[in-house]
Amino acid sequence: MAGPGKRVREMKTIGLIKLAVTILVILAVSSDRPPQCPCRPGCYTARVKRWVDGDTVVVDVDLGFDVRLVDQRMRLLGVDTPERGEPGHLEAAEFSASLCPMDMNILIRPRGKGKYGRWLVDLECNSINLNEQLKAKGW
Repeated sequence: MAGPGKRVREMKTIGLIKLAVTILVILAVSSDRPPQCPCRPGCYTARVKRWVDGDTVVVDVDLGFDVRLVDQRMRLLGVDTPERGEPGHLEAAEFSASLCPMDMNILIRPRGKGKYGRWLVDLECNSINLNEQLKAKGW
């Protein structure tokens, strides 16, 4: 039969285990983690490297299991902002970069490839659909 000392040690051990599990859960849901695509088939986490113009971004895509596609050009589907050298180019590029700045983790949903080999995507950052925001501004 276990004595009172052993029972106290068991209670302390259980308490420490509960504390450790609580800390791990808090760390798992920390806001510093990149956004995830739970139950969203075809959705990937990516990190913004740079904006080419208002509707084209270069990203590193996380495919999971430590597999990444680096320096991938993505074009926002259904959006047509001015190209470099055209009026409005800088405004569109700055708008996109202000919502989804460099090094930000974003969510992308590829919809196919365009005629120039870029992936056509829906892009979400901070729970905001950038495609829709640009369309609302007339692009």
